[in-house]
Amino acid sequence: MARILAAAAALAIVAAAAVWVQTGPGTAADGTTAGTGVDMRTPMVNSRMHGAADAARAKDPSEIIVPKFSPGGAIGEIAFQNSCAACHGTNAAGSDSGPPLVHSLYRPGHHPDESVIRAVRNGVPAHHWRFGDMPVPGDVSDVDIALITQYMRELQRANGIQ
Repeated sequence: MARILAAAAALAIVAAAAVWVQTGPGTAADGTTAGTGVDMRTPMVNSRMHGAADAARAKDPSEIIVPKFSPGGAIGEIAFQNSCAACHGTNAAGSDSGPPLVHSLYRPGHHPDESVIRAVRNGVPAHHWRFGDMPVPGDVSDVDIALITQYMRELQRANGIQ
């Protein structure tokens, strides 16, 4: 009987672990991965190589300054909400599924517009954050990519990222 109970307990633990691996642990309110203490709002970069700003924790979404956008930036905001916000969050502040784009790592000097365009067209292997690879977001036209990039840059400038 004890063997059956032990086997049932082991099976329950394996099943729970499988569900956790498939769904992920979730992100706690403080930006850490629930149950692990891993801070999902801090990039994985060497501050000596990239600088302190690039290694800094991302702003809380409530701290993002949203400017009055140019006409192109306003259209880009709509395209962003339709194609990117599910992972990168409202106002590009990040989410449980993807990193914030309002962060020094994505300034034009580190990730120029061409890098953004290439990322949207081809996807990107994970390299700065713990969210995994960025998939190709679907059917996003070249015009939409340009407008999304314009929106992102205007949002970054409003938040002191040049």
